[in-house]
Amino acid sequence: MRIEQSKNAKGKEIYTLVQSGLTIFDKPAQKPLVTVKGNGADLEKTEQFHKWAERKMTTQIMVRRIADIAKELGDFEFAAECWDTYFCMNSIYIANGRLYSKYGYCKNRHCTLCCCIRKAEIINKYSPYLTKTWVNAHLLTLTIKAPYLNRLNHRVDEMYKVLKTIFAKYRKLRRKGKSIKLMGIKSLEILFNPEKEWYHCHFHMVVPDRETADIIKKEWCAYWGKTFANPKCQDIRPVWDMEGALDEVIKYGNKIFTEPNKDKKLQGAANPKIYARAYYHIYKAMKGRRIFDRFGFNLPKPENPKKGMLTDLKDYKQYDFDPNSADYINEDLDFPLIGHNKDPALVYLLKYCIDTKRE
Repeated sequence: MRIEQSKNAKGKEIYTLVQSGLTIFDKPAQKPLVTVKGNGADLEKTEQFHKWAERKMTTQIMVRRIADIAKELGDFEFAAECWDTYFCMNSIYIANGRLYSKYGYCKNRHCTLCCCIRKAEIINKYSPYLTKTWVNAHLLTLTIKAPYLNRLNHRVDEMYKVLKTIFAKYRKLRRKGKSIKLMGIKSLEILFNPEKEWYHCHFHMVVPDRETADIIKKEWCAYWGKTFANPKCQDIRPVWDMEGALDEVIKYGNKIFTEPNKDKKLQGAANPKIYARAYYHIYKAMKGRRIFDRFGFNLPKPENPKKGMLTDLKDYKQYDFDPNSADYINEDLDFPLIGHNKDPALVYLLKYCIDTKRE
């Protein structure tokens, strides 16, 4: 290092430091901080990671098809939501012997990973309380005559209005001492029937006793009449396993996205089809609605509420999802995290059996 004398534009002498004979080494680039939520997952639970990879693969393939349909129909907002879902939890991180995903999920109903997380949260939140207090719980399914596409939104609107009317009526009766309190949890599910080309809309409910189920069924059938709500098609059955009943209720709309590897009926069919355009219409019918909700009661406040703790990771290994292998790969090591073997039946369904034309 030496001092060198020179002159500036005005002729004034200035002194500068000149580097001589030394090699400059750039500082190694530091990894950006990654904010994660919660305590992470146990790395030994490999079965969970295989399901995670399978859901991610299913979601990416399906939402690309649905995004194309939305774009074709001029629904660019929904197409953008599909691409948010496509990249949701695209990276996972390993630090301190735990596995984390980046905080900030897409939370879309067509994302299997977000649905899975939300479903687990709801079950963990409700199951202990309902198991303890609703010892005579019943599972109630309310359905109506399936509408065609041109009546789908109107019919779903009316279903919600009918339940709202029933609950309001019995709140007034209870104030007068003429009825029990109606309470329970409910969710909406819509399925597509390709043979009839109509949409099967129905509510699943868990209620505390048979009396509540009978009242809601009676009022539901009275409003719709036998033409639209045959009493024989409204199902009531005891709940023997509360967690299993919650699993049945909390599907977030349809079975393909929440349980891609459990639809054995579809995988065993002679000519199976997944109707992507129908799924687009289903999610549009659900948009802006509260799919899962409780009525008539509140959960007790926990004594020590656990808030989702955010943590900044500094030293971590990053794995990015590779669609070709359906696995998470570390680009530095070119090493798969899971060693996932794709289910041949599911791969066949997603590659050859997605119909994007039929409504």
